[in-house]
Amino acid sequence: MVTPSLLISGVLILLVIYVAYRIGKVLLRVFIGLAVLALVSLGLWKLFHS
Repeated sequence: MVTPSLLISGVLILLVIYVAYRIGKVLLRVFIGLAVLALVSLGLWKLFHS
């Protein structure tokens, strides 16, 4: 027998995991974007200041 409180807590856990997953994907994209930008700017700086 599944109690309503157990069902609600299960749904909440799934929701938290889903939201964390979505935020994680966004943060990962931002982090990768910043890393690429940093590498490109460093490469250009070394190119022009060699």
